[in-house]
Amino acid sequence: MTDSLGPPLAIFDREAVLDLVDGEVELLQELAEMFLEDLPGQIELIQDALSASDVATVQSVTHQLKSSVGNLGGRAAQEVIRELEDASRKNNLGDMNEQFEVCQRELEQFQTALSEFLAE
Repeated sequence: MTDSLGPPLAIFDREAVLDLVDGEVELLQELAEMFLEDLPGQIELIQDALSASDVATVQSVTHQLKSSVGNLGGRAAQEVIRELEDASRKNNLGDMNEQFEVCQRELEQFQTALSEFLAE
């Protein structure tokens, strides 16, 4: 994922997120574990909401997910989630479904990066 104004966005901006937690690696590990535990349920909620054309739920879950991903340094995933949230605000189901597929791919990469961090 690239930002239209600059270099590619980080899949996992480890240094930035470590700065946010004052270098507390254990805290970051704890937060990453909780996120990874909750992520499948959030993805399922979005998927179910899209199937039901429940735009309000898509907006709500993507907003929360965008914040969580951003707080953990997932810049590329955060950007595509923001785009899904924007599509939901425009009530464009076709764009939402298309953007959700992109989100899933970015979230998989982010999950992998977090899992690798936890395995260190």
